[in-house]
Amino acid sequence: MTNHTGLIKRSQIYYGEKVDFHYDNITGFKLTDSIAYLDMNIYALDVKGDTVMSKENLFNDLKEEFKESKLDLFNSVTFADPFLPGKTYSIHVEIIDKKSDAFYHWNKSFTIINHPRFLNDVNGIKYDILYLYSGDRDISIIDNLIMPFEQVYFIVEGLEGFVQDENGMVSIECSVTIADSNNEVLMTNPNMIPNPVEAKELKKQIFGSITVDDQVKINPINCSIAIKDRWSDKYLKSQFNLVVNKE
Repeated sequence: MTNHTGLIKRSQIYYGEKVDFHYDNITGFKLTDSIAYLDMNIYALDVKGDTVMSKENLFNDLKEEFKESKLDLFNSVTFADPFLPGKTYSIHVEIIDKKSDAFYHWNKSFTIINHPRFLNDVNGIKYDILYLYSGDRDISIIDNLIMPFEQVYFIVEGLEGFVQDENGMVSIECSVTIADSNNEVLMTNPNMIPNPVEAKELKKQIFGSITVDDQVKINPINCSIAIKDRWSDKYLKSQFNLVVNKE
């Protein structure tokens, strides 16, 4: 198993993490003109045995020919929706020989966890998931390393508990501040959501973006996010560090 940082052996996976599963030197297929004809199915089960994800016939539309002499396969799973933090799932992979009844089955259990590097202060509200996502790399950021000018999103899902008006609207203040290790402010946005929003939309997802240039002098940088209820004293505050890779 690998992710963008390299080889991984753990069974705890961060929410939003993309994991590649590798199957090297696979043999035993019935060959036609030295070509193997195969397919792959992937599915995930929760602890009750219910299917939460299913991807079948992944090789159906591939035009690539599989020669058994160099048959190395891989597939990827992104552990985001429908997966949930705090839950355990088993991933099952089936590699099927289309020319015979031969098959290979692999499975492994994983527990999904929230990112451990957030320092959160919560008063009166609830949330399910808080994570960082790179729009440029299309991955969840789990190592806190970013590049200059990279578009980074902080995403909160399942946010609820704010005071609602008679129309189901809430009024929140969402702010972000980024400072370097000398407390020099690099970026600030004090009012990212100026207008009231529907509570049900807020529960689905709220996100904001941060970008840092290549002039950061001292790592790490500190990011502070505050989501406050304008109609009460309820809030969510979160802090985390990022390291800007200058190489």
